[in-house]
Amino acid sequence: MTFTQAIDLLSIKSVQDKTRFLKFFLFELTIMNRAILDDHTTSDKTKIICLKWSNELDHRLGNLLFEFERGKEKESVTKFANHLIFYQKQSKELSRHLTATFKSSIRRFNSI
Repeated sequence: MTFTQAIDLLSIKSVQDKTRFLKFFLFELTIMNRAILDDHTTSDKTKIICLKWSNELDHRLGNLLFEFERGKEKESVTKFANHLIFYQKQSKELSRHLTATFKSSIRRFNSI
């Protein structure tokens, strides 16, 4: 499933499903951060850059989750997609990790 297809699928889901997916993604983001930190082939400088941007993304998604839970999720999937696109552009290494994290979250979401 492509990124666009996954975003289109999420767009038509209920608020409850969108919230569930976002929680899956945030959980996977934690695992991603551990993988970045434990990657012995990546320089410390690159790790810091990745973790900095990942932390910023985490804050944005936390705010989005709060919107979901308050029932104010208008254009939430678009916001989510735009956040991912923006943060992927910040670092080539982070982009690779975010892609894997997104795919893992979609697989987990679709398995329920």
